[in-house]
Amino acid sequence: MKRRILQPDSPIKRPIDAFVGVNRTRQKKKQEEMDISTKVKTLRVENSALERKVESLQKELSFLKEMHTAYAKKENGTGSSQQQHPNGGAPVTTPPPLTVPLPTKYQ
Repeated sequence: MKRRILQPDSPIKRPIDAFVGVNRTRQKKKQEEMDISTKVKTLRVENSALERKVESLQKELSFLKEMHTAYAKKENGTGSSQQQHPNGGAPVTTPPPLTVPLPTKYQ
């Protein structure tokens, strides 16, 4: 039997082209859905890790606030025998000046 070569505008070729086009579109859509699903999973894992980090940092901040409060109470004294600083907080002290040696070419 002789094979027929389909012409570009033949009535048989058009449905075949439509079928191929539909399949290509379906495969592309399926691939996009898989990509989105993978991205969602990745973002959920990342979000979970960030939530744990936020919780950890909040605990650390709470601990540091407690330490600061305890230190401030210790500085001010808890008894009535010591006077409180006029501004209501711990006395303000200035740190000693930084002494950084200058390079020899600037001395």
